[in-house]
Amino acid sequence: IVAAGNFYGVEPQIGRMDALRGIVLLGDGTGQFTPVTARESGFWMTGQVRDLIRLGTRLVALRNDAPAVVFEQRNESGRGV
Repeated sequence: IVAAGNFYGVEPQIGRMDALRGIVLLGDGTGQFTPVTARESGFWMTGQVRDLIRLGTRLVALRNDAPAVVFEQRNESGRGV
């Protein structure tokens, strides 16, 4: 599982929701998931991520008011995004 997010369009008194910098979770096939560090996965996102699209070995992150970011899978084990 690869996830990213954040949302800035909230009332000023609430503050931006921007704590998620992206996360990669590896499943073991039994419903259990282990987080992979950003250093190990290479996946680190800022901004309001609105969509993640997988294109072959690439993952494209689309953000509000910012350029798309493309990640390339580093190895066949899937440990790198």
